Amino acid sequence: MKITIASIYHYLFLVLCFVVPFQKISSALPNIILIGLVVLFPFVVGKQHFKRLMKPEVFVYLALVLYLVINMLIFQEPGRELNIVKKIATPIIVVLLYTPITNLESIQKTFILSCFTAIVISIIRIALFDFSEISFSFSNGALVDELLIIDRLYLGFMCIISIVISAHLLESQANKYRSLLIVNISISIFFILLASSRIAVLLLLVLFLLKILYAKKKVLYGLIFIGIMTVTASAFVVNKNLGERFFYTQSQASGKSYFELLKSWEARVVIWDCSFKILSNQTPILIGNGFYNTKDKLLECYKTSIDRKEKRAYFITKGFNPHNTFLDFLLSYGIIAFSLFVVLMGLFFKRGRFSYTQSALLVSLIGFSLIESYFQRQIGAYFFGFIFILLLFKEYLPKNK
Repeated sequence: MKITIASIYHYLFLVLCFVVPFQKISSALPNIILIGLVVLFPFVVGKQHFKRLMKPEVFVYLALVLYLVINMLIFQEPGRELNIVKKIATPIIVVLLYTPITNLESIQKTFILSCFTAIVISIIRIALFDFSEISFSFSNGALVDELLIIDRLYLGFMCIISIVISAHLLESQANKYRSLLIVNISISIFFILLASSRIAVLLLLVLFLLKILYAKKKVLYGLIFIGIMTVTASAFVVNKNLGERFFYTQSQASGKSYFELLKSWEARVVIWDCSFKILSNQTPILIGNGFYNTKDKLLECYKTSIDRKEKRAYFITKGFNPHNTFLDFLLSYGIIAFSLFVVLMGLFFKRGRFSYTQSALLVSLIGFSLIESYFQRQIGAYFFGFIFILLLFKEYLPKNK
């Protein structure tokens, strides 16, 4: 009976990993599955499983969550803050629920399958829309995010993680999986270039440079990198959307320089400028402003710092958060929360610095953290939880060759 429950629990956890990207279809489904796992957890967990949590990364993250709760109750408005604090607590719940599972490879394969499914569905949705319209451009961010199964930024990040995991399994899997893994890597790279995901393209290049540092055959990988750079440059030529997304070439006729175009078109330039103004002048550095009060201050900054009426209305309507997880912690809950999150990243680095796979996962996570406040979204919290598992339980990852 216990074996049956353990098997159901394992597959239910895999379903959770699979459905997280499809929150446009059902945002409640991951939480429903999470409740099911919590109900079954006492029947499958043992003392030996809890020992797997005796790691400094877990204690630091627990300290971060506990600090946020105490800070929220004493200095912030719990009614407003609780929604985001619950999201930040989600990863530690996911890690706890994973402890009875020892087959990490099944989690990796499920993540790959989930990403591949999201890519296929997204391509079908885009193709159907493209056939019904006279013109379609991937540089139209709002339209693309509407058509993709999840936002372009998150799907691009998911593709990167899928590529890293696939490359790792490729080095350790029997021949029967090699072809499928190669196909997945190829399709993921193709989709990143097709969808013109800037951060994903940059991360791809950074991760390959990182691979050269870890590889024994550095000359060979250096030549491959030159080939990849050639292919990427060709993609910029063939896919004009990619050029528009990176270099804002749709606005070349304006006569503005690249940096002027960057300031005009890249929302994060305005967001980060306002964030640092708030940090300098309006933030109690020890306790922070709270997540929602930080958003309120950003809205006030948008109203006074953006001259163009349409752009100002767009920023106010969107209510952009800081778009940087490190900066979000610093602004919202002060230097202690920020420091705990930095320490967590440092511990991850210390644990996985000799493994290319874990280093690549951490570099990807840090890169994503620098351009997105992912804890403010349910999907971001779940993604962090799954990557936490991959970084923490390295003893169940095949050793890097």
